[in-house]
Amino acid sequence: MKTEYPFLFSFLYNWAADYILLLFVKKDLYPEIKNRTILIGASACSLSYILWEGTAGKLPPYCRIILKWFLIFSILYILFKIRSVKKIGKTISLFLCYLFLMGGAVSFFLSCIHIKTVGGRKTAWKAMAVIWFSAGVIFLWKMKKKKENATQISKTYTYEVRISRKGRKAVYKGIYDSGNLLVSQITGQGVCIIQKEQAAKLLLPKEKSEIEQLYIQFSEEKEEKKREKNGKKNGKKKQQIEQPLWRMWAKQFQTGIYVLQYSTVGKKNAKMPGVMAEEIVVLKDGEVLTRTKGMLGISQEELSETKEFFILLPNDIFDREESSNIL
Repeated sequence: MKTEYPFLFSFLYNWAADYILLLFVKKDLYPEIKNRTILIGASACSLSYILWEGTAGKLPPYCRIILKWFLIFSILYILFKIRSVKKIGKTISLFLCYLFLMGGAVSFFLSCIHIKTVGGRKTAWKAMAVIWFSAGVIFLWKMKKKKENATQISKTYTYEVRISRKGRKAVYKGIYDSGNLLVSQITGQGVCIIQKEQAAKLLLPKEKSEIEQLYIQFSEEKEEKKREKNGKKNGKKKQQIEQPLWRMWAKQFQTGIYVLQYSTVGKKNAKMPGVMAEEIVVLKDGEVLTRTKGMLGISQEELSETKEFFILLPNDIFDREESSNIL
């Protein structure tokens, strides 16, 4: 026996389901589409479904199936303004995955009412199979999309960086990091951060040794701060580690190795060694975008787990003028 539902109830029920489906597709493929467009699309889908229900007994079954999917695909095509075969294929595939996922979930919960019966258990297992299959397809698609987006971002913001210093030259892959706000007190400009192993190509043997000594000093200062925090203050050791400010600055200018202070998440008033580069050239596809002097901060931490880049460019690297360079 067929259950009849009032028109308004059927419209609202289908509208809610269609709105969720279209919203998921929008977020994944068409973020530029406005929410009010999705509201209109959901209304069109719901209304078309009700009209399609009215063809029961008036059209052959195969004609009704063709009409049903024609209406759905037409609404998707118009709603998202699809203009390529590849795009409509992605849209339809994703829509169907979300549709089957939602339909499987609803079937599963409805079958739980009759789970004690053999038919109920079979329906529940079928529904679960649909849920897991649809969810798996969506998950794999999202992972692929995430990887593609990461690759695209990497290509967009990755540059060739050529650095010259004290007769030594090296070429690196660098990435523009708008969040790199570390500024040198010496130059007043942003600091390019380079990995320690890569910086070795630009350092003299004596400088490598002095930088290692700085890392040891930073580590000792860190341990001393921990002891002070725990109430085990050692005044004598603190006096040995800390130096008068004027002596510290004099030593930095003499050696050409500077101490850069910075703060990040989980690190407050941290330090890293820095050296001046006589020339930093940033290129994209062979075109020189900027040519400047600047400070290089030498980091012990890896900047990229995938080894895609070895330098973080500061947020002001493309705003500098050669005339403003210091030292």
